[in-house]
Amino acid sequence: LILNENIQCYTASLKNDSAFLSLKNTDGKIEGKLWNKFYEKDNSKGTLSGTMKNDTLKLIYTFNAEGSTSERPIKMVMKGNKIYEVYGDKMAEEGKGFIYVKSGCKEF
Repeated sequence: LILNENIQCYTASLKNDSAFLSLKNTDGKIEGKLWNKFYEKDNSKGTLSGTMKNDTLKLIYTFNAEGSTSERPIKMVMKGNKIYEVYGDKMAEEGKGFIYVKSGCKEF
């Protein structure tokens, strides 16, 4: 996967939860959006900003959930044609965590 200034979109699903991700790379600055749709928890929608080093994205997720704005760091690894969310030091595996695949873009 190559990130450039064109917006690229990805989706992930895990059991009844899903996520929609859009990313672009402008002169080394990564920007995007993330929408998490959780089955039994509040959804979250927000923006991503950060950097990319080799195949690793280090992002800050600024989102609204439960009526307030929060921030949290997110780490993702681009491998092959997928993007794996990293939880602690563990990369997502099938059935454990979000693994994003390229998809069409839609506004959210």
